[in-house]
Amino acid sequence: MKISVLLTLLILPLPVFAQDSDSLKDYYTGEIVVTSSNEAVTKTASTSELNREEINRMDDFQAGGPLKLISGINTTRNSRNEIQIKMRGFDQRQIGVFFDGIPFYVAYDGIFDLSQLSAASVGKITISKSMPSVLYGMNTLGGSVNIISDKPSQGIHTDIKGIYGDTYGGVLKNTGSFRKFNWLIAVNYDKSDGFRLPSSFNPAKNEDGDKRDNSRILQRDIFVRAGYDFSTDNDLSVVASKSYNSKDVPVNIYTSFPRYWRYTTFNNFTLGVISNNRISRGIKLRSSIYTVNNFNILKAYDDNTFSTLLKNSSFNSTYDDYSTGLSFIPEFSFGSILSGRLSVTYKRDTHYEQPSSLQAYKKFAAENYTAGLEKNFAAANNDISAGINYSMLKIINANGSPLRGNISNVSGHIGTGRSIGSSAYLYANLSATNRYPTLKELFSEMLGKYIPNPDLKEEKSLNAETGIRYSNEKTGNINAAVFYSYVKDMIFQIALPGNKNQLQNIPKVLLAGIELNYSKQFSFLKAVLNYTYLYAKNRSDANSDNLEYRPEHTAGVTLSGIYDAGFGWQAEAYYTGSRYAIDGDTRLWRPMPDYVIYNLRISQKIGKKAGVFLRLENIFDKYYETEYGFPQEGRNVKAGVELTF
Repeated sequence: MKISVLLTLLILPLPVFAQDSDSLKDYYTGEIVVTSSNEAVTKTASTSELNREEINRMDDFQAGGPLKLISGINTTRNSRNEIQIKMRGFDQRQIGVFFDGIPFYVAYDGIFDLSQLSAASVGKITISKSMPSVLYGMNTLGGSVNIISDKPSQGIHTDIKGIYGDTYGGVLKNTGSFRKFNWLIAVNYDKSDGFRLPSSFNPAKNEDGDKRDNSRILQRDIFVRAGYDFSTDNDLSVVASKSYNSKDVPVNIYTSFPRYWRYTTFNNFTLGVISNNRISRGIKLRSSIYTVNNFNILKAYDDNTFSTLLKNSSFNSTYDDYSTGLSFIPEFSFGSILSGRLSVTYKRDTHYEQPSSLQAYKKFAAENYTAGLEKNFAAANNDISAGINYSMLKIINANGSPLRGNISNVSGHIGTGRSIGSSAYLYANLSATNRYPTLKELFSEMLGKYIPNPDLKEEKSLNAETGIRYSNEKTGNINAAVFYSYVKDMIFQIALPGNKNQLQNIPKVLLAGIELNYSKQFSFLKAVLNYTYLYAKNRSDANSDNLEYRPEHTAGVTLSGIYDAGFGWQAEAYYTGSRYAIDGDTRLWRPMPDYVIYNLRISQKIGKKAGVFLRLENIFDKYYETEYGFPQEGRNVKAGVELTF
């Protein structure tokens, strides 16, 4: 009944026809903040974008892989065999991830495994750092990553891509439009029987080398978006995706307490309805309603035969997570004063878990409310963006335990920028952001190893940034930024007596640094270079100021060329500096060495509708770990074919 009422609210405005047209149709339907509209909120902060061609040339089945191209982002594969990111020192749990405007995270722990999101349907990815728009709502402490499905094409087009390597599979995408109807259908299948370790790997306690033990994956998903344009300024889109995945979890090669885990089921279902409407000459409305379900079954086996679950430490657990929400973003244009955007959002997160097949299900649930106002305008030749946001977290079910009180917070931002001559643009911004503790952080015992802490506070951050963009045909494009974040009450794992742990707030963390980007199109190649220096310190610990997995220096170089004869190439180099990790057995800090990974792609067009490519990743077979005890893939050769009809 509730869903039908909400759908009615979304659809009712659609027959209202615009009195005058705007450029709404130039945008991607699901994008909340449109970077191409030249708005002050995107001009006065660091914003990066990956387009469809850049994503496609990475030849990655997963949407998370191409993010390594962005400065300030460190991509890792963690101990649960998930692709996750850090951005300017913030964890992914502190970064808002959206797909077509729908928040993408698991209701329980606030994180979404980016390896589970197919790249097949992605048209572009925009990244907002330091000063995320208040229109995104809550839990964007460190910024936002906005993954947008591809735009519909004129007519009907079909793209097929097949890849063979350590991971192999194919993608089929069909997109088109007919009169007022448009659609996108993307189907993805990829599988790995396990990746090969570098030849320099020496056998360790829990790994003998060659093919990485317990590293298989299987992913199958379908994405459908169907849209209808009632008029120039009134449209409706339905977005649906379904994945059927499974994956193994490799063992820490050093630990004395190995875990033999496999996610035999790792599924996701998403359904959303998005509408854009002009209500009157001065009012536009973007509305969305969505539901996201993440369902997984994790089996912890007795030993490396993965055949029995008889030990006390073994289990067969089920997690079933639901996030349902809606958002309304009206935009008002009644002169320079009475103009701006409002944002009202509601989300309900529900987590069901069955720790083992012999135990009853537990239930935890929370509601999230936000209301925000954002105004972008120009004054005395300055671009200005200002926003304020109120949010609240309400725990509504703690599996029968007493409920904690509501948590609320006010956040906001102000940014300003100004053109200097015809080539340079100076900007600066200040923002206050927050992130609420997740259901897992509040209530989980984590297999009996943790003491729950339902009194956790929300994390808060005061962010400041200043930068310059310089663009000149002769010298190229230069972007430089200095950033600073003072984070209060960040949630960390604290060791307690009795071999127990607890998540607690620590008073003070500093994240600061410098980010440099340069790009230029030469006559024979395009060069893109970036470098990030990060100062990340825990100012609350008298014993150590380290923060895990935050390299002080990272850099990337991409060189590419595409020529009239159809030949193309792309060379990539990624540098990750030294960093620190905590040894799970001893709880001592371990230094992790720096490394450089080199990749190369070559491609050749065959006529107008076909092409072949070859990609070599980790060319020099470098041994490296993105998390302590979890070595990554050695040299990998991918070959593929692309067809367009």
